[in-house]
Amino acid sequence: MPRNLLLVPIVFSLLGCQVSTVMQSVPSGYGPACYVGNAALSDLLKQQQRYLGSSSSARSQQLAQAVKNNDKALEALLLTSPKASAKQFAQGSKLLASLPLYPEADCTADRYLRLHLSQLELRQQQEHQIQQLDNQLQQQHAQIAELKQKIEALTDLEQEITRQRKDL
Repeated sequence: MPRNLLLVPIVFSLLGCQVSTVMQSVPSGYGPACYVGNAALSDLLKQQQRYLGSSSSARSQQLAQAVKNNDKALEALLLTSPKASAKQFAQGSKLLASLPLYPEADCTADRYLRLHLSQLELRQQQEHQIQQLDNQLQQQHAQIAELKQKIEALTDLEQEITRQRKDL
């Protein structure tokens, strides 16, 4: 037990040395390490706009090119566009959420992508609510149909009873 207590300060001092060497290896004055450079934002937005205005085959080619180039930010933007299928949208949302985006003001493109992701999350919540309301509406339509059948059955029964009374 006493040996373990002696190891704790040694381990912490070694960890402290590691952290200080890592901090020293990053040159100062370079700013944040943005995932997407600010200069690339306008190109991303132009490619997204071209994607939205193109035909289905051109969209699939552009998406395939983004995948081939391993451009995860562009791929996520294209997959989460309004022209994307539900499967693509889910895939793009997961991809965008997995990107290491830097939230600092110096990283405009990363901040844009984070904002885009938060908008996607809101859109997903709204779509989920719409789906729930649609399910409730379908259930209510089924209840209405069932009640109509019961009313028709009661009306038929009432007419049958009235005919039987007249026959007596």
